[in-house]
Amino acid sequence: MKMLICVSKLPYAEATLLFGGLIAGIENAEVTLTTVVHDKAERPLAEEMLVKAQSLLTISDANIKVCLGSPASAILDEAEHGEYDIIVVGAHILGGFFDRFTGSTMKKVATKASTNVLVVQERRITLDHILVCTAAREVDQSLIEKSAQLAKGTDANVTMLYVTDPMPGMYTGLETMEETLAELLLTDTVQANELNWSVQYLEDEGVEAKLKLRQGIVTDEIHHEVHKNDYDLVIVGAQTENNFWNELLVGSITGDIVELSSSSVMVVRTLN
Repeated sequence: MKMLICVSKLPYAEATLLFGGLIAGIENAEVTLTTVVHDKAERPLAEEMLVKAQSLLTISDANIKVCLGSPASAILDEAEHGEYDIIVVGAHILGGFFDRFTGSTMKKVATKASTNVLVVQERRITLDHILVCTAAREVDQSLIEKSAQLAKGTDANVTMLYVTDPMPGMYTGLETMEETLAELLLTDTVQANELNWSVQYLEDEGVEAKLKLRQGIVTDEIHHEVHKNDYDLVIVGAQTENNFWNELLVGSITGDIVELSSSSVMVVRTLN
């Protein structure tokens, strides 16, 4: 696996380096540190900064590379041509030299990249609690497998959040969401089978797992769950299919989650 960690300005990028290094260790990834400059004259100072960034990583033998251009475009081009499996960017928004990885850059990378993206919040450098989110009619197994892999690497627990449309008529009258979930899991439906498989898979992998069900607007329910609980990482899916409607969906839902989440977010590209 190849990982591209994007560094803006030290010390603000320390959390990005530490959390990215943690994930790289779990994934046994080959790491390249990169930053973006507008002018070739800035390259020496940029390389010096990347060398300092190397010393903060918990892994050895990280490569460094200075890219030229606008931040979002340069990062996306490097990720594509370098055939990276995951891009790591920080969520901080600051001004100043070498600190051009703003919120808009982070959002563009997260929504337009053809590979997985990890957006790191400054306050998170541990991985104990993972929230994996799905709202499709069928649960994407790659999200569950990714959450299990990361959880096993740090002994974290996983909460799976499944967001549905407003309450179906067949469940009208049930008093609590817990009753709704219990009833749903007993049905012979695609959703029930996928949810039961997900929990069983995590448990078989030795991961402590919990399942939650919410009904409503996907982004609202995810934000509610994230702000209510103390998660270190939120995992969401985004389809790799390149068409207008999918780009619109990824740009709105995934972009909003990444931009507004108080926890780090991993966007996993899926084939569904």
